[in-house]
Amino acid sequence: RDLRMSRGLGDVYKRQRVRRFCKKSLFFLPFCAKINTRSTIRQIKKSAEGIGMEERGIDRRVRKTKRQLRQALMDLMSEKPSKSISVRELAERADINRGTFYIHYKDVSDLLQRLEDEMAERLILVCKKYAYSTSEVDAFPYLTELYRFAQDNADLCLVLLGPNGDRAYTERICGILRSYFLRDFLARFYSGSSDRLDYFCSFIVSGNLTLTLEWLSGGAKETPEEMAALAGAIIMDGVRTL
Repeated sequence: RDLRMSRGLGDVYKRQRVRRFCKKSLFFLPFCAKINTRSTIRQIKKSAEGIGMEERGIDRRVRKTKRQLRQALMDLMSEKPSKSISVRELAERADINRGTFYIHYKDVSDLLQRLEDEMAERLILVCKKYAYSTSEVDAFPYLTELYRFAQDNADLCLVLLGPNGDRAYTERICGILRSYFLRDFLARFYSGSSDRLDYFCSFIVSGNLTLTLEWLSGGAKETPEEMAALAGAIIMDGVRTL
């Protein structure tokens, strides 16, 4: 009997210790959870920062690779048409391997198409900036920005709009210049025949394109402002003869 009572008291004592332990555990549990949560957040932040730095590093490498490919293509197209350029030749000129090229582009035509589209889209933005409803009567600010655009992208302009470029692309660029700004601008000064205005627009766009390429080929000695003043004077003299 005494043994049974001793065992019973022992069980009671054990249960009391368990209860006290549980109460203490419940007290410290939120605190521990906070510590774990904070620790987890710190780990996530560190991981995110690491991933961000890694992605920025990858982005820089990608941009560098694309710049190399662009320059290599422009160099090769100054020598021959794009149809005569192979991926192997382009990769060697850019100092990268062919596998790296295929990560970014399907073939040489794909790279060329993207460069053409990028240039055309940026040109449209310049034209829209000086849309008919917001442009000044004086066309020189628009022309100044066009010549500055050409100067900043001299390699693309000389190659894509030059002898080894695609004639269809040259027509596309001329269409952008004509449709997005010049025709509406000239219509403010000439209200006569629509056909006559279209002829003049085509003449002015082609003439300015040739003038731009000559300017770039000669090393762009004049400033964009000086070229804009020259082109603007030619345009306005032409308007007066319509």
